[in-house]
Amino acid sequence: MLVSLLKLSTSETHCKVSKFFRVHQTGFNSFRLNRFGKNIFSKVTRERDTKIKESNLTLKFCLATSGICIVKLIHDQHTVSCQFVKSRASDYADQSALSNKQEPDFDWEQFFRLLWPEIWSLLGAVASALAVAFLNIQLPLYLGNIINILSQFSQNTVPDKSFMSEMKEPALKLVGLYIAQSVFTCAYISLLSGLGERIAAKLRCQLFESILKQDIAFFDTTRTGELVDRLTTDVQEFKSSFKLVVSQGLRNGAQVIGAVSSLLIISPSLTLGMLGIVPVVIVTGTFIGSLLRSISRRAQDQAAKAVTIGEEAISNIRTVRAFAMEPYESELFSEQVSKACDLHESLGLGVGLFQAGTNLFLNGMVLGTLYYGGHLMATTSLTAGDLMSFLVSTQMIQRSIAQMSLLFGSYIKGLSSGARIFQLINLKPKISSEGGYIVSANQLIPEIQFNDVTFAYPSRPSQTILKNFNLRIPAGQKVAIVGSSGNGKSTIVALLERWETINLFLPRKVITGI
Repeated sequence: MLVSLLKLSTSETHCKVSKFFRVHQTGFNSFRLNRFGKNIFSKVTRERDTKIKESNLTLKFCLATSGICIVKLIHDQHTVSCQFVKSRASDYADQSALSNKQEPDFDWEQFFRLLWPEIWSLLGAVASALAVAFLNIQLPLYLGNIINILSQFSQNTVPDKSFMSEMKEPALKLVGLYIAQSVFTCAYISLLSGLGERIAAKLRCQLFESILKQDIAFFDTTRTGELVDRLTTDVQEFKSSFKLVVSQGLRNGAQVIGAVSSLLIISPSLTLGMLGIVPVVIVTGTFIGSLLRSISRRAQDQAAKAVTIGEEAISNIRTVRAFAMEPYESELFSEQVSKACDLHESLGLGVGLFQAGTNLFLNGMVLGTLYYGGHLMATTSLTAGDLMSFLVSTQMIQRSIAQMSLLFGSYIKGLSSGARIFQLINLKPKISSEGGYIVSANQLIPEIQFNDVTFAYPSRPSQTILKNFNLRIPAGQKVAIVGSSGNGKSTIVALLERWETINLFLPRKVITGI
């Protein structure tokens, strides 16, 4: 009927369809044509060019569009409504199988098991570092002897021929100390470098092996970017922190202990006065360190969350482009990066305050040494060479403690990275990929049963895919599973392959034991 109305009066004035659209553009835009209306209109426009009056064409078009509206009302129940629900970034972390509100503990037992095969390299590096520390402690003492000789000869206006003989022995000893220090420094750095690389290689292999053994449900709830971050960034950070803490931390710690012993030998009263406030500084540093460790873990977790969001957006760029979600993804990523930046800035501020306080304490210690040491020199209780040795040893302690304060941040980061690495290494899958009951080929009767199975994917626990599902497939029978998209056809196959944990029965045997 609508077609016959649109074919009326073919002997009227010639008019192109483009002209019709220019005249009736406003009226045409007020309607939303469905496919039925578009087909009718296309059929008319494919007719040969005819001469029609614009008034008749307007009448025909109004009648046609009225029919279209009626068809739309009849088929309105088939209209699909789509709604975008904005997700929050916290969903990325909450669904992760590795997410844990409590900080994971560092597995010292497993770390020492990993370190045990390299014990000789470690002992060699430790011995070399201690030797360097011992030599560094001896340097101020020999410098003090040279200063005493110089002060004695500086009072004589006539050059004494015995000056060279007096200077020869301490100067040669000092040169020997410098050479030995260089040799042992090269030794401990080389040994620690090789040790660190071998430990990092073992960690990566164990970590990758543990990842491969995890259940498929683990990969449904854990982002790929998070796993890659464990394999790369965390292992690299742990290796660097380990080498720094063992080499510089051990050397600086030994230097502090040795230098304090030397100070006690040179002047017990001056040393005890200087060390009176050290316990207060240690307690304060321990408290600040615990705060910095907490901030460091939060900053690393936030950075990993930002990387995960970016990795997901890039890997699904077609979906992002299809829904024009580039601004939203950019805003979400920027929000998470900003949070990570704020946490890292707070961590940097805390480390800066910690180091500033350390430097203030050390500089005050040097000033107090000069003041009280000058008083002892005035009372002839201390020589110029002894004061010089005391000052050099004090500066050594200052440098060592300053470096240890910087190493404290590396120690915190390394401890957090190692805890995350061992957390994943120690993670046990629910379905073991090794062992179990092995069914021989001649005993296997391929009859499959699903008994009252209710299943939802771990990443979407609120969406039940199978509910009270029962299925029996006799041996040798071909079965076609038919259903609309999302009804669980692929899920049945996935469950049969043991990608998820349910009780699936073969005759006389539960498949979870195979």
